[in-house]
Amino acid sequence: MANHQIGSIWHKWDLHVHTPASVVQDYGGDSGDVWDRFVDDLEALPHEFAVLGINDYLFIDGYRRLHKMKLEGRLANIETLLPVIEFRLSKFAGHDRMLRLNYHIIFAEDLDPNVIEEQFLLQLRSGLNVSAECATVAKQWNATVSKTSLEDLGRLIREDMPPDRVDDICESDFVLGFNNLNFDEKKLIELLENSYLRGRYVTAIGKAEWDQYRWTDHSIADKKNFINSVDIVFTAAPDLVTFERGRERLAKERVNTKLFDCSDAHAYSKSEDKDRIGNCMTWVKGDTTLDGLILAVKDYQERVYVGPRPSIIGEIDRKPANYIRRVFIDKRKGSSPQGKWFENVDIPLNPELVAVIGNRGMGKSALLDSIALAGNAPRPSSEMSFLKPFQAARGNLADNFEVTLKWYAPGPENPVSLSSSYDKYLPSRVRHLPQHFIDQICNEEHDQFVTEIERVVFSHVPEEERLGLDSLSDLIKFRMEATERQAYDLRTEITALNSRIANLELELSPTHRLQLTSLLEQKIDELSGMWSRRPSLPPLPKSSDPELDSRIRELREEVERLSTKKLEFEGRAVTVRAQVESARRVLALLDKIERDISKLSADHSDDFAKLGIQFKQIVFLDIKRDIVRDKEREMVQELTKLRIELDGDQKDSLAAKLAQSKAKLKAAEEELSAPMQVYQAAKQAHAEFQQSVREVIGSYDSQDTIRYLKAQIERLDHDAPKELSTLESERITRTKTLFDRLSDHINLLNELYAPVQKFIDSHPPTDEAFKVEFTASLEAVGFADGLFSHVANNKRGSFYGAEQASDLVVDLLKDKDFGNWESVASFLDNLHYALHHDLRPTECRTARQLSEQVRPGRSAAELYDFVYQLGYIQYRHHLTMGGRVLSELSPGEKGALLLVFYLLVDRSDCPLLIDQPEENLDNQSVFTVLVPFIKEARKRRQVFLITHNPNIAVVAGAEQVVFCEMDKHGGYRLSYEAGALESPIMNQHVLNVLEGTRPAFVSRDETYRISEDPRRSR
Repeated sequence: MANHQIGSIWHKWDLHVHTPASVVQDYGGDSGDVWDRFVDDLEALPHEFAVLGINDYLFIDGYRRLHKMKLEGRLANIETLLPVIEFRLSKFAGHDRMLRLNYHIIFAEDLDPNVIEEQFLLQLRSGLNVSAECATVAKQWNATVSKTSLEDLGRLIREDMPPDRVDDICESDFVLGFNNLNFDEKKLIELLENSYLRGRYVTAIGKAEWDQYRWTDHSIADKKNFINSVDIVFTAAPDLVTFERGRERLAKERVNTKLFDCSDAHAYSKSEDKDRIGNCMTWVKGDTTLDGLILAVKDYQERVYVGPRPSIIGEIDRKPANYIRRVFIDKRKGSSPQGKWFENVDIPLNPELVAVIGNRGMGKSALLDSIALAGNAPRPSSEMSFLKPFQAARGNLADNFEVTLKWYAPGPENPVSLSSSYDKYLPSRVRHLPQHFIDQICNEEHDQFVTEIERVVFSHVPEEERLGLDSLSDLIKFRMEATERQAYDLRTEITALNSRIANLELELSPTHRLQLTSLLEQKIDELSGMWSRRPSLPPLPKSSDPELDSRIRELREEVERLSTKKLEFEGRAVTVRAQVESARRVLALLDKIERDISKLSADHSDDFAKLGIQFKQIVFLDIKRDIVRDKEREMVQELTKLRIELDGDQKDSLAAKLAQSKAKLKAAEEELSAPMQVYQAAKQAHAEFQQSVREVIGSYDSQDTIRYLKAQIERLDHDAPKELSTLESERITRTKTLFDRLSDHINLLNELYAPVQKFIDSHPPTDEAFKVEFTASLEAVGFADGLFSHVANNKRGSFYGAEQASDLVVDLLKDKDFGNWESVASFLDNLHYALHHDLRPTECRTARQLSEQVRPGRSAAELYDFVYQLGYIQYRHHLTMGGRVLSELSPGEKGALLLVFYLLVDRSDCPLLIDQPEENLDNQSVFTVLVPFIKEARKRRQVFLITHNPNIAVVAGAEQVVFCEMDKHGGYRLSYEAGALESPIMNQHVLNVLEGTRPAFVSRDETYRISEDPRRSR
């Protein structure tokens, strides 16, 4: 059986299926018609079934027949058939109900049935026993196990019975002989050490039989040791609740809990019998081989799932546009590059963790850089270790090749030339950290590192707290405005205007319109993809428990009612939160008006005294602040109540009640029959699909949805230009002042960092040196060196060129009196014109986009804040790792901190590509810190890692390994071999590349064991 290139993926495995050739079965005999019906039933299994264990007790004839039929073209839906032999052991004899324990041996799929028969089954004579009740016959019968010899044994047993008991035995001589035969497991294990069989099998026992035997002082040790000596435990549970109860009982008894649910099929799928074809809930993530099963047994928690379906399958169905299915890299048509490089590279990609390995210079970064380029990762090619030199090579080498990504969501597969780069006007579909990137930003300026951290932190800010903004810095700036107005007499309305104007200018740019159009097309494609994968809803099976159905119906209605109410509360929370901010703005404005009037009275007190008039006789100020404060207090109280109701940790809150109702509903649904559970799972999947469709279509105020994007495009055509003109007129009529920072900002920062800190605390690292904590402080910082701290002089515009830009600023400032508003207004008008039109003599006052003239890391809104005399805030958050602040961390420790954020804290769900994440870490940190975070990350997103560290590929349990090679003597041809970690071929590649070959690995292991040598204790 060939291994999957895509690596370890989830399939259903039913390891206990009997055939019509079985000693005991309810198919109707061993005739040709029965076999045809039996195989038809197997071929009608749902598509998720991939592996069947064929078990006909002591015989392999049924497996041999199915194996032959598969080779002839039948059972194409089943990838692998595994031969299974089942024995009844002499263990625990004497129980009043079940005299024998069942022992299963699952053999490798590539073992010839003749080998199993010759090297094992025909050797069983030394290990078999006849039941103690038939001691007389046991002395007469001594033979190799076969159907004929078992029939002879049964005949001898029948003849040895008292005449009055013969009529009580209704089974045939063959079945009678079989039922009175048992085996010594120690002899079986000795036979399995045959050189043909060693390492080519997995052992199992039946839980039901094992569970029947009572714990006694004499048997408890044997009973525990035996279940712990096998690899897995079989059960045939009627439903998921029973299965979980069984596993919990094994855990409570502290024995082997590696439980596999199997059908133990003796009947057709349409039968009402529990032991029927297809009645299996076990999923295994692995190659459909015995090697895949062995690794799944080793990593049972990660690679075995019992239930309706693993969560990753639902994630792919719900968000198909977030998972890459394949990558193609090839020469462009008509090109003739120097060297072969990429030729028909076609790699199916696993949706979970992909480890890319190979010796240095063998094309690992070439693969990841190409995927990043096709996914439009926000990273210039100049930062990519492969694409940078490849694009710079002579003869425009990169232009001869193109890369195409095929996503799970259907849509156009547009090839991307390897000579291209990141397009900021198109959506980014992947996140890429190229080789040395982390090392680079950890050794560069502080701001870039902090920006990366803030991006991740912002992903944890609750949606209702973001106030429609797109970044942490924008949110902080907005939330600080009310405090700044109250404390430092700031005109925060200008900041809001500047932000709106800058956004409007960006929105009105041709590039933004193109971006909206592209996003709209992508969302429509995504909707089409979801619709093509919509789940079907099977007919409602008949229920056997009307009372349970009624209870479930009531619980569903309650969950729906509470969910609707929760949505209403969430929407109301967003509205009330905005109202609280508005109230605080109004109060700050009232304070400003009051201070202005007081200042005016004091400044002109002499003039009023000379006239004999009191100021208050002319100006009477009656500010009814209590009205606004009462409204604010009312809104704060309502918001507090809403937040309590939405907090699942609060007892009797709406969220808690909803969670309780869902739990009750789940518990009730788990009591349903297996067909009803399947129906409910399908119904849930259908409901999730409908919800996903509604989320993509969205509404006019839900960002990045189809309705929202259409409304935005229409707004740009009609209302936005008028709105911009109105906003600019309003801004120019207002003054600006400087401001200092307030200590209240600390509270705001702590509030914003609280969600991410709570998340980090709930996922503590095993090494305290990597414990991450936030503290916040505010520092008053003066203005930068004026205009040029915002405007770049190497970008097209009036301020291009340092010398010319300085001359222009001198002209703008000439004869201006900043103590006079008219003069300031004239200056602002002239500067505004210069920022939007190119005043250089050769440019004829060409219009320029302001956002394209600002320095990297700056925005047009920030520039407007400076120009119109709006104070700005520099805030500093203190991020500590292991109790040390950021400034005390080495570049390597900063790199570790960033990886913690990228892998664990970042809530983005697009594919994540990291080139050598272990670059800045020691091996112990890789194992104790990085590996657990990698395992956590792949639960939420597709992860690609280039690595030279065996801990990442092997210990983290990569679902797929991609081995890279370059034939430098054959035109630099890059080749990629993909497969599962358990694949013998890929396993050897991992051993050679990451461990330095087996002799090197063994040599190190032997060296380490010196310290364990008992002679050292002498």
